[in-house]
Order: sequence, then C-alpha cells, then structure tokens
Amino acid sequence: MAITHIIDDAEALAEWDRFQMESPRGHYLQLSSWLKSFSRYGFDAHIIAERDAASGRIAGGIGMLRFGRPPFTLMSVPMGPTVDSDREDAVAPLLDEALRYAREEGAFLLQIKYPHADAHADPALLERIERPSGMLPRAGFPFNLVSAPNQLLWIPFDTLPAGDGWQDALFEQFNSGTRRNIRKAEKSGLVLSEARTEAELQAAYALIEQNGVEQGYSTRTWEQFGTTLVEQVNKGEAVVLVATREGEPLGTHYGVVAGRRYSYIMGGTVRTEPDYKVGHFLHWNAIQRAHAMGLRGYDFTSGGSPGVMRFKLGFSPTHVPFVEPDYVVLSPVRFAVFSRVYPFLQRHKSSVARVASRLLGRQTA
Repeated sequence: MAITHIIDDAEALAEWDRFQMESPRGHYLQLSSWLKSFSRYGFDAHIIAERDAASGRIAGGIGMLRFGRPPFTLMSVPMGPTVDSDREDAVAPLLDEALRYAREEGAFLLQIKYPHADAHADPALLERIERPSGMLPRAGFPFNLVSAPNQLLWIPFDTLPAGDGWQDALFEQFNSGTRRNIRKAEKSGLVLSEARTEAELQAAYALIEQNGVEQGYSTRTWEQFGTTLVEQVNKGEAVVLVATREGEPLGTHYGVVAGRRYSYIMGGTVRTEPDYKVGHFLHWNAIQRAHAMGLRGYDFTSGGSPGVMRFKLGFSPTHVPFVEPDYVVLSPVRFAVFSRVYPFLQRHKSSVARVASRLLGRQTA
C-alpha cells in the first residue's frame, strides 16, 4: 500500500476519476470535477489516493474539501473513503492520513460522511468502518456546507431478468400512479434529446435555475456551475436529458455517472396545462439510459420536499440510509466560535457556502 496526495497532477486526477467511475465503490461526490467545482467560492479540493503496491494503480482514496483560511479552516469529506472491495484494509490508513493532513493544515475540524449502511450490503458500500485508533470521533456532521445526501434511493438492475424483459419487470415494480403517469407522458408528444454543446447545456440548465426560483430553493447559477457541467459532459461523467414538446423545452434531467451507477443530481420542469408528466418521462428515460450503459442501477440520491419524495417513491426505490457521519474537533475553542457564527449565516443567507467563501475563503484574483 502506498498513500499519495493529488492536487494539480492532470494525469493522476484523470486516473482518480476513472477509478470513481469504474469501481462500484466510486461516488459522484468524489469526482475531481465535483470537488473542484467549489473553487468558485474559494474552497480547495485535496485528494489522498491509495495505490496498489504491486501494480501502482489507484485502488482507493479520500477526496476532501478545505473551507476557509486560518484560524477558521474546516476540512470536510462529502463521502468517503472510496476503496475497491479487496482494499478494505486501506480505510483506516486513509482516515489516519486525512486526520494528519487536517492537523498539518491547521484545521479546527474534520468531518466525514461514510458510504456504509448498517442494515444493507451492496458492492457500492464499505463493508465496515475501521477508524484509526487515535481518531476519537463524535457522531454528527456539524456544518453541511455543500449538498451531500447521506443515503441511496436505489433501483438495482441485477435483480431484473436478462434480455428485453427487464423493462416490463421493472415497470411493474412502480406504483400504479407512476405507471399511469409514464404511459400518459409517452402518449403526450414529448420528445427526448441530450444536451451536449455548451449552448445546449446552458439552455437546459436555465430550466433548473427557473425551477429553483419558482419553487423557492437555491441552485448554483450557470456562471457558478456551467464550467463544471460542460467538463463533466465532455468527459462522459454526466448526462443532461431534455424533454421538449412541439419544439418547446419543458424539462431537464442532470445525472452523473460514478460508482457504476447513474445518480440523479437535479432537474427542472415547466408547469403546463394540461400536465404532460414531464418528470415521470425524464426519470423513466434516464433509468433506461442507465441500463443501456451497462450500469448497476439508478440512484435518486436525495429525498426533497414531501411532494418530491412521494414522486420518487412512486418508482419504488430501495432506501439505503448510511451510518451517521463523524467529526473530529481539532481545536475546541475555534470550533466553539465557528459554531456560534454558523447559525447566523444559515438564517441570513440563502447559500452558506457563498457566505463562508466571502468571509473565510482564500483570497482570489
């Protein structure tokens, strides 16, 4: 086992991303494109990789986000470590190295979400969490500065019949309302396309931004996230589907491919009368796309509002809650001070990350 650090090495970052996409243990929150997308706010990504001693290939690692600057530096692992199934022994050394690095950087806190579930076994999940002896964590995730769902809402494909019968078998697992709405959508004249060029992606993303404004939730703007989306699509890490009717765009679905699964990140639809069930149309087509790509399954990722959760549960996904995250306080005094400031930021600003970058982030030109 050899543990190395990856920062600006393009070849090593590409290898890291291949690992995240090809290994069932990979996760979209560990892709370098996702991690570095927060540099827009003055946050830094840092990757600790574990290489196989014999082959030299990356067999696991832990991607971290560093928020702020001294004295208020916070280290956060949105989801990790991710390691091959035969490298569970690397988990404790990787966590130990992450803790050492956090101390070296003068962080007051290290917080970690783990891809492990106590009551569910799957090739995507760590079999166990082995922490280094000196870690002494507390349970929880005090500062959720970026969206990182601590679960899967999972539709696996390995239980479905081979051949053409898989679609009918999966379709019958959906509840009756979802089946009815998909049939209605397929008869409503909706047309599916895939956004690939920057102009197409910007137009598709505009529906996501519009949906956020109408529904009252915050999304990153195209200026903040467009570069990341274009990069992910060009690298084959993301797929952006668009539903149109009579030439008018009515919905967008943005999904990321990692861990041999297709993870839904966000989307947006235009409200119409009559209701063409655009959301049902897009998710059903995304599920079929995931199967055609030879992936292990489809993940709705997060729940959302009660209405959104009811919509997703209509597809009968398996809910796999992960274990509670850990955090390690490295400076009790600085942790206490930041804990007092954090609720104020949450109450008065729509995006904690944007505010934190302004107050605590590294200086950028």
